Amino acid sequence: MPGPPEPRPAELAAGRGTFPFGAAVTRADLDAGLHPVLARLRAAEPVSWLPVLGGWLVTSRELALRVLRDGAAFTVDDPRFSTARVVGPSMLSLDEAEHGRHRAPFSHGFSHREIRSRLAGYVTAEADRLVAGLAPAGAADLRLGLAAPLAAAVMAQALGLGEADPGTLLGWYSAIVAAVSDLAGAPDALVSPAGAAAFRMLDASLREVVGSSGPGQSLLADAAQGALAATGAPASAGSGPPTGSLATGEIDVSWTDPSLAAEAIAGYNVYVSWIDPTGVLQTSATFVPFGSDAATLAAVPGVTDYTVSVVAVDPQGREGAYPGAGTGFSLS
Repeated sequence: MPGPPEPRPAELAAGRGTFPFGAAVTRADLDAGLHPVLARLRAAEPVSWLPVLGGWLVTSRELALRVLRDGAAFTVDDPRFSTARVVGPSMLSLDEAEHGRHRAPFSHGFSHREIRSRLAGYVTAEADRLVAGLAPAGAADLRLGLAAPLAAAVMAQALGLGEADPGTLLGWYSAIVAAVSDLAGAPDALVSPAGAAAFRMLDASLREVVGSSGPGQSLLADAAQGALAATGAPASAGSGPPTGSLATGEIDVSWTDPSLAAEAIAGYNVYVSWIDPTGVLQTSATFVPFGSDAATLAAVPGVTDYTVSVVAVDPQGREGAYPGAGTGFSLS
């Protein structure tokens, strides 16, 4: 994430006068224990200006959700966002509809239930293996000997990079994080060559996984390809088989309305995804009002393989886990 700008004197003065709890926070407080600081602010000053950070901090869940859902007043889509400068646009650096477009393919595949179902056994076995390797020494640095290699191994498994050397993955991660950190507070700086090279290698590896994995081989590939059925769907919910023809240039998508009242659902976001000729995942989104159970979408010239997911949207514009289903299909 971008580093805090240098606070201006007026901001410092305003913080001391208007937000005394935030103004009193020091770097030592944050280093010694972040959670007690957050608890004090949440109770006394849920929106506060912290001069030590040079920025605003919102600690109330209710207010934080208001900030997250108001893309007109608050944004992360800023050219100074250091993470986006290194890895490109993503759900981390986009707002509202664009955020939803990037997030939707992964919301079901990376749900708590799906991750536990597919990775719990692997995580337990890998943790046992690492701890057994540390035990003979009688002492260990748990960050380097357990936390880091376990995190790398689990992410490799989820991404379909299980055969990759964890040291290589950690090297890529470290280089990318260093590149992001170098840009913090330095909007005119260039992305470091090491960070750019690490991201290119990670990007190439993940493209290969998405393009070559079959169903069940990778959480990432399944999510990107739309091969996972939505979790938490009511029994009556489901997605009918998409139909269409390259001759007509149309894709027909149908689904079953869940047994939910109209006031609970405003409509559906219908996402259709495909891999373009350069290997990049593309997605289009179409909103369909509640009460409809079908949509006709334009096919992309020259593209025959698509995936589709249908996700319900409540009256506040929030996407739910129902009734969506991801289905791969091919037009002929």
